[in-house]
Amino acid sequence: MLDRVGVVDTPGGYVTELKVLGNNALDVHLLLGEEGVKPVQVLGAGVDILAGRSAVVPGSRLPYGNVGPGLLVEKVRRTRRAPPSLEVATVAHHMNASHDLLALHRLFGLTTAQDTSRGHLPGVGDFPLAIGSAEQNIMAKFGARGFEADAVTGFGAVAGGLPDLRYVTTRIRAAFDRPFGFLALHRHTRLVLTAGWVTDPLLFPEYGWEPL
Repeated sequence: MLDRVGVVDTPGGYVTELKVLGNNALDVHLLLGEEGVKPVQVLGAGVDILAGRSAVVPGSRLPYGNVGPGLLVEKVRRTRRAPPSLEVATVAHHMNASHDLLALHRLFGLTTAQDTSRGHLPGVGDFPLAIGSAEQNIMAKFGARGFEADAVTGFGAVAGGLPDLRYVTTRIRAAFDRPFGFLALHRHTRLVLTAGWVTDPLLFPEYGWEPL
């Protein structure tokens, strides 16, 4: 569990990566850079991680303290044995965008296909074709995996002695509470299907613990 989060040292500063694993071979990688680092640098660091060009120090090997953007590793005492834990606070987001691909036709390899003096795309049909327009609409939505409900009963209590905190474990807390990037990855092919940047996160006021 701890290794789902890690830190990478890049030329633009440290970047925290969190892997949110899906059950359909689609994983979402959240990326948080240092304050002031440009989105293109943070997303570029994420692509380098996925391509194996940058090494991530996983959570299980991180030292105690504030070890990366939005990331705190701490030693906690408990009354019973407990495994190391990873606590994450992030925001849901839902975004839509439209792009004119011909505005960047060189980037998308569409320059030649616009030439109307001869036909292209022979696999599409027998009639000569050229690209007259190319647009892309994209939607990205990130939220809780489902809904859970429970019943809670409250009782009043008074202290009955000091707790016996004899056990020690490690806890990692990660907070994505300011602009961050995300990459949606197909786990088997390692193909990045969607990339985006959350510019204005909508914060939920009650984390259960203070944001870092």
